[in-house]
Amino acid sequence: MKKAAIVVGLVVCIGAAAAVFMSCAHTPVARGAIDASGIPDGVYRGKHKWFPVKVTVDVTVKAGKVVKIALVKHFKGKGGKAEKPVPSQIIEKQSTQVDAVTGATRSSLVIMNAVQDAINKAKKAEG
Repeated sequence: MKKAAIVVGLVVCIGAAAAVFMSCAHTPVARGAIDASGIPDGVYRGKHKWFPVKVTVDVTVKAGKVVKIALVKHFKGKGGKAEKPVPSQIIEKQSTQVDAVTGATRSSLVIMNAVQDAINKAKKAEG
């Protein structure tokens, strides 16, 4: 009985360690200019997650430019301070290569990737 408890304890510890390790895996960073030329005017939805952060955005394209980014959902932990500056920078620079917000790096990167996802989906639908 004691051996079974030790084995179960080891399995639980290994599982917990694997979960922590996987949650620290780095998300791909969306970097680069947004080419919205050829994308019809409209609102396009994008999503991205990097545990524990999940973001859903609606990206508005008008006249070949991103003009609005709305965060539809943001499960953020402490990343709330990225909600305004990151979308603003993306719109201003027309790029997902913007500065992450200190203390909200994970949320910043997930927002950038969600915007890129929306643009990629729009391009696929258009092409």
